[in-house]
Amino acid sequence: TLAILINSGLGFRRAMLYNLIPIFLSYLGFVCGVLLDNVDEGYDDYIFSVSSGMYLYIFLGTLIPEIRDSCNELMKVNMAESLLVTFLQFLGITFGICFMFYMSTVGDVEL
Repeated sequence: TLAILINSGLGFRRAMLYNLIPIFLSYLGFVCGVLLDNVDEGYDDYIFSVSSGMYLYIFLGTLIPEIRDSCNELMKVNMAESLLVTFLQFLGITFGICFMFYMSTVGDVEL
């Protein structure tokens, strides 16, 4: 997030200050998750769904526009390289989705 904040035009000190907010909130979320897990194991599904929803929000709200802008800039210079970069980005996103699906179906195996 620090690189995104600096890239958007914020100064380094202000970006560092704004970067501390999600850091502290993530520790607060960790503590809440641990406390809820100690209360009842049934909260696991809720904790995982909220945390995965937050990651999807960050991904879709921040990274997708960055990918689009970089591809638009690259299209102006070299169309073939732009298509290759777009394909590799699509491949990476697809691999991530397939890996998450695989881990959700096979990840609970007891060894």
